Amino acid sequence: MNLSSLQCQLNDFEQHRIALVNKLLSFKHWYENSGLHSSSANYIIDNAIDNLRSLHSYTAVAVGEFSRGKTEILNALLFSRYQCRILPVRPERTTLCPTEIGFDPSLPNNSIQLLPMSTRKGGSSVSAYKKIPNHWVNIRFDTNNPASLQDALGRIAEKQYVTEDQARELGFNCSLLNRHPENINHVEVPSWRYAHINMDHPLLVMGLRLIDTPGLNAQGSEPELTLATLADADSLLFTLAADAPASLSDRTIWRDYINQEDNSQILVILNKIDSLWDDLISAPSEEACINSVRTETALALGLPLQQVVPVSAKKALLAKARGDSSLLDKSNFEQIEATLTSQLIEKHKLLIKHPAIEDAIILMRQTRDQLHTRLLDQAEMLQSAQNQSESHHSDGLITVKESIKEMHRNVHQASLIYRSHERSLKDQFEKLAQVFDQRQLERIFNYLHDAAADPDPILRPAMKAAFKQIQRGLQTLAIEADNANHLLKEIYESPIDGSSMPLTSRKLDITVQKNDFSRLKHRYEKHLQSIEDSPHERAVVRYFLLSLSHELRRFITDTNNLLIEWHAQALTPISYPNECQKQLLQKELLILSRLGNEQKPSDQQMLAIRAELTLSEDRLFTLNQLLDTIESLEPTKSVTSKVVPFHFARRRSSV
Repeated sequence: MNLSSLQCQLNDFEQHRIALVNKLLSFKHWYENSGLHSSSANYIIDNAIDNLRSLHSYTAVAVGEFSRGKTEILNALLFSRYQCRILPVRPERTTLCPTEIGFDPSLPNNSIQLLPMSTRKGGSSVSAYKKIPNHWVNIRFDTNNPASLQDALGRIAEKQYVTEDQARELGFNCSLLNRHPENINHVEVPSWRYAHINMDHPLLVMGLRLIDTPGLNAQGSEPELTLATLADADSLLFTLAADAPASLSDRTIWRDYINQEDNSQILVILNKIDSLWDDLISAPSEEACINSVRTETALALGLPLQQVVPVSAKKALLAKARGDSSLLDKSNFEQIEATLTSQLIEKHKLLIKHPAIEDAIILMRQTRDQLHTRLLDQAEMLQSAQNQSESHHSDGLITVKESIKEMHRNVHQASLIYRSHERSLKDQFEKLAQVFDQRQLERIFNYLHDAAADPDPILRPAMKAAFKQIQRGLQTLAIEADNANHLLKEIYESPIDGSSMPLTSRKLDITVQKNDFSRLKHRYEKHLQSIEDSPHERAVVRYFLLSLSHELRRFITDTNNLLIEWHAQALTPISYPNECQKQLLQKELLILSRLGNEQKPSDQQMLAIRAELTLSEDRLFTLNQLLDTIESLEPTKSVTSKVVPFHFARRRSSV
């Protein structure tokens, strides 16, 4: 296993995603050209395409105390071809701000965007500033020139000296900051609040996104990074040093920010194993020493042994620069690449199983089945018209006409029943939407606003009140969701076209929302405890409340979006087939109207029927080809040797 295997897997994932997007776009084009019109069908297709486009990235976050070698791991993973260190690595703390490394075509290519620390005075989150590009400092670099890269990316480690009052205003505890060597009234703070490196590295272009963090308990760290970015990551790379594994500060970070009920997405990187290499002992003894540290670390963190990987990022970078395969093998760095690859494979497998994509595929199958049925009717119509032309008897054609008209009447009746169901469901949706309406939002955020004005006496009560309000909302939402599912069950079991349909996966399930809120509440309570247990400035508390407000707003917005999406698609399995059949029947009635009441169809009329039949056959053939192609898109099932057995599980239900 080497980096080319990781790149190969990323490429497979990206090609699979692009192929699905292209096939769904082809179906959308086919659908529009077929003369069919359906708002629900358009919503399903567009939703599937949007979800596929949003699944482009795979995010791995490097977390841990400073000086554990997180940045060196990224150097070995991304920049070994330059045969030198690109990201700054020094004995003291060098990653002073969260650094995101990826590829975004909407941003200037091969550049670094830096958000000045001074923006913390404005009280807005990093996420908010990402939408305001004029606040960022943009620096271009040349990817073919290592010196250009080093100069640009070296800016991440820049520091500045400010007065104590200025530091407090920025949210720093001055007692923990380094002093100016010549002016003790000035303290040292990072120059930048956040860094975003955007470059066309092959791995990054194919969707890999890496985030390097300062120590999570570092002065001035962003709460939204600590409490949101970690929760959304596909993989957490918790980095320790083999010469001092699981120190007190490491365990504090593990306890307060990382450890949770499901730790399967965490990979503990036991870095700097070269500090345990000893030329004076045998290779088996050296290996036993490393395995002993690995075992102790796994036991201390309560993790399976296979989730702790001992490596030397420093030696891996050196080995790659020199082309030394023996040293690279000894560094064990390929194990990290193998683990990331195995996780990519799992995400790849889940891609086509995403509910939005499954809905689009079901829609395609329903359209195919309806078109096939109508094609048989058209063939029967043509046969009846030919018989009438040859025998001068119109009984057969009249029978076909009456049969199609009867089907059309049944479809129309089913549409009326569906409209009644639609009104009932809309009433229930309005009850669901009222749970977290604007009035409820104002009540929740008033608690936090009051706490921000005078945090010392009411910080914990205010946060507790906000959480309690949302908890009550979720309880009410659960009751209304049960009512909605009961209504859906009645609708799906009542025959519309003569037979009932299974409810399938249309139930409203808020389990993910409950779990997300529980994790969010747990994380912020831990973070609040760490604030209360240490000296802090008022600005620190203000940033904490700002981050909490941001996360609660995002949670409520996501919950309301779930309700909107559920309502938009709840009745699709019964509405779309009826809608599609109605439009296809109208086409057949139009053909019949052209025949009129003549006893013998003209040659021109017969040609028109044959042309319509041929067109339907062509459309059905094209649709079958699209479906066959989509169903043949199989994710990669295996990877080459040395893949760690590492169970991959996202925290959220979506891929």
